[in-house]
Amino acid sequence: MDDNIVEIWIDEEGYFDYLQSEFEDFELAYDDAMSFDEWRFAVDVDYRGKYGTFPLLDDEMMDRLPIIVGGVCLKLIDELHEEIVEFEKSEMLSMLSDMVLKRIAMYLSVRADFFDLDYPHRNRFQRHEIIDGEIKWEEKESDVNEALDSLVDKGFLRLLEHGGKAKYDTYQLVDA
Repeated sequence: MDDNIVEIWIDEEGYFDYLQSEFEDFELAYDDAMSFDEWRFAVDVDYRGKYGTFPLLDDEMMDRLPIIVGGVCLKLIDELHEEIVEFEKSEMLSMLSDMVLKRIAMYLSVRADFFDLDYPHRNRFQRHEIIDGEIKWEEKESDVNEALDSLVDKGFLRLLEHGGKAKYDTYQLVDA
């Protein structure tokens, strides 16, 4: 036998058994689909990043692996939670934007009839008329402002001019 050859004992069965057991627990807490191979890949990458070697080539693998597995599981669950929160916020903003647009159209229609306004004045308003005016909002003012900004970004409203303060910004409802 050559003196330069080093024999390495690899506990591959223990490695896969441990990961399979931890993955089963992870699946119970994770509300999305992820394969064992994808999850194991994430564990291996984090392990190599932290310890500079493949898990199966590390003599201290069984002591270090639980730390890495716990960290990967928490990171994946947190990332999924952030995605869900962002999606829910986007959905809420979309629904609120629709409601704001309908209320603006009703407000402008009533105001135009009351004051006998012609185009384009019948379609113009200032932010404070919507936020502080006759329309009562259950939502936070910041959410309604965000919905207004979203409607401008989507082209349903046009920002005609910035006022001295944001509440004096002048908008025009865009005819569809």
